Order: sequence, then structure tokens, then C-alpha cells
Amino acid sequence: MKENLEQHHAFQAGFDAFRKYSNEIQQDPSIYDGSKIIEILTQFGDIFTQHLHDEIETLEPEKLNAIWGDPQEFKQTQEEMIKWAIANTIPTLDIVFVFLFCELL
Repeated sequence: MKENLEQHHAFQAGFDAFRKYSNEIQQDPSIYDGSKIIEILTQFGDIFTQHLHDEIETLEPEKLNAIWGDPQEFKQTQEEMIKWAIANTIPTLDIVFVFLFCELL
């Protein structure tokens, strides 16, 4: 889990740069430059891709059950995360990851 958190810190600046540029484009579409998007994504793409691969283990049902032994607590946490994402993101600019687990073991 510590490694996942370190990876989050490693790609956060790239996410922030992507969001900043996306906001600028939203305000003035004439400044759009595809090569700028590629440049930004290249800065954090490798670590982000590695992070997604590494995080799969973190999301295994056994590990989630260890954190949320009570399925109702997990469901409540999941619902709160979704509400937060809806309230705090801009659908046309933000990349939102919502984890949907139908059932825990």
C-alpha cells in the first residue's frame, strides 16, 4: 500500500498539469495543441500505467474485506466516494475513477 501512495505522489504533478491545461483550453479552445497534450501525458504516463497494474493487487476482494469487514460499511463508503466525485469534479475535464464492486466475499 505504501508503494501505491508513493506512486500517487509521483504522478500527481502530471495530473495537475493536465487539468490546468484542460482548463486553459476550456477557456480558449484556439490554444489547443495536441503535441502539448502528448508532452504532458508523457511526463507521468509510465508511472501512472505502472501504478494501475500494481494497484490491482490492492483491490483484491480478500484485501478489501480486511479493510471493510462489513459489506454495508463498504457500500456506504463507496456511495460517499461517488457523491464526492459528482460534487467535486468537472465532467468534461476530470478523469474520474469509480470502483464498482458488486459484492464482497
